[in-house]
Amino acid sequence: MWSTMDALRLRKIDVDLIATNENGLHRLREVPFGRFERERGHRIRYFPAEGNRYTTSWPMARWLFQHVADYDLVHVHGMFRFAPVVAAHAAMMRGVPYVLTLHNTLGRWGLQNRARVMKRLSIGLVEGRMLSRAHKVHLCSSEELRDVQHIWRHPFKFTVFPLGLNFPAQQVHSELPPPARVSCLAGRRTVLFMSRIHEIKGLDKLIAAFAQVLPAHPDCQLVIAGSGEPQLVDSLTAQARELGIARNTHWMGFVQGEEKQALLETASLFVLPSHSENFGYAAIEAILARLPVIVSQNVPAGRFAVDTGAGAIFDGTIADLAAKLHSMLSLSEDDRRRIGARAESSVRSGMSLDAFGRSLESLYHEALQVPLTT
Repeated sequence: MWSTMDALRLRKIDVDLIATNENGLHRLREVPFGRFERERGHRIRYFPAEGNRYTTSWPMARWLFQHVADYDLVHVHGMFRFAPVVAAHAAMMRGVPYVLTLHNTLGRWGLQNRARVMKRLSIGLVEGRMLSRAHKVHLCSSEELRDVQHIWRHPFKFTVFPLGLNFPAQQVHSELPPPARVSCLAGRRTVLFMSRIHEIKGLDKLIAAFAQVLPAHPDCQLVIAGSGEPQLVDSLTAQARELGIARNTHWMGFVQGEEKQALLETASLFVLPSHSENFGYAAIEAILARLPVIVSQNVPAGRFAVDTGAGAIFDGTIADLAAKLHSMLSLSEDDRRRIGARAESSVRSGMSLDAFGRSLESLYHEALQVPLTT
């Protein structure tokens, strides 16, 4: 959302963000309610979230129905959640045009493996109507569009372009010593996974593949940075222990800021083996750090690496992932850094905030059926 609002500000488009104080699984932010606040230079109004399994916010619902007509356009993000469903229906009932960004909420893996019956029923009663009534639906990749069209066979108006990133003009290697938790990893080649720990991320495949290549590369270590449900983390930790790679596997938990940047700088390569991604922005961050990447065929961001020879896509099997890991680890560090640099300029030009803002502005004009002036 920060990148979206930054991109719109570059196009001189005024935007307000309406959100709950939900801040991840079972976490709430301490924020003021009842008024607009300035955060990172943007106007934001927070509402209290209630509940655990399905978070609601009736104060938000009341405010939206009272004030949605104050806006020219509503941009709804996501599905299967209280906030986007209420925002879309408030816009419908008040006659305000709205666009919808799905963020992979209709990806096949999620629909097949998470509350399958309930989601199918919800699509038929709620989310399908949101899709069909949207003035424009924004997808982040052709793969995401394919999944949506497989699930929802009724007509809807769509456009496809990736999100943008607010990255620095140039990645500069820090001269400061890395944080303590990262410095202890120095001196060995590192295979890095950095994303939330969830079944959809395919981390079990990476652990199994790493176990297969470790005998040929005994100086390597697998670093897993991210947080997730304790039960899943415990299961994956047990898998690494059973495969005999526990001593070569490091669980960092959630990382951010200097620690995150230091991990990217010290890694040898990045792996994102997801079963489904609407794009795969973690891989893009790795490319910007000039790391070669290995991703599954379900990660659209991999094309930036593969098209420039700076990475590889595996076919979803453990055997092929192990083969790709072995091939990449067999290269010298200089060669890995050299091929990792190839994709950086492609990412910076194709996913800049300027390009993202222009795509958003075009999307809004199409939704409003107003010609875009130059």
